[in-house]
Amino acid sequence: MTEEKINKIYDILVKYGAIEDNRLSFVQDMNVVGTSGIEWRFCGVFGYGGKFHKYSDGSMCVTMYSEDVTLERETCREMINKEIQELQESMFIAYLTQAGEGCDYTIDCGKKMIRLNADNRKDAIEELRLRIVGGVDAEGNDFDDDGYGYNDERMLEEAEIFEVKEEIKVPLEKWYADAEKVEIAEKLDEEEKKERAEFERLKKKFN
Repeated sequence: MTEEKINKIYDILVKYGAIEDNRLSFVQDMNVVGTSGIEWRFCGVFGYGGKFHKYSDGSMCVTMYSEDVTLERETCREMINKEIQELQESMFIAYLTQAGEGCDYTIDCGKKMIRLNADNRKDAIEELRLRIVGGVDAEGNDFDDDGYGYNDERMLEEAEIFEVKEEIKVPLEKWYADAEKVEIAEKLDEEEKKERAEFERLKKKFN
């Protein structure tokens, strides 16, 4: 991620109460390479639990402690996450295909999809190259080969990069809840049919 984009993210955090004097620290932490993710406490309007997260898959969001949630703060959280999402513009996803046949649990039976941290095509290609064969990038950051090197068991046969323009969050919990309601309704309907059939049988028997 470019320093310009990191500063734009911090501009958003400042709008919601982050301290301007902490900008340099934020930029430095966001430039850390090779971590599983970054959690950065900025507090702001969200109280002590107000945190910015950059996950290992490249996604970013702001969270707060559940005990600090109010209607006003939740509205702010939705607004700030929307602004951060708009900054991401495009995301890049690499689709890896392992050479040979067989099922290796570490690469999902020969196939794996990973989200790259780069925010433009040139950097996405270079990042994937470094993640496959290892090496040092232009800024001196050292990358491991992630086990896909030319002499590794998981050597790749093919690697493709897809540029995604928009990330759509789906109402997964609602889908599950609706499916459960349908299943319960079907079971009740089936039980009622059986009871009615039994009632008709008994009625014929004793009439």
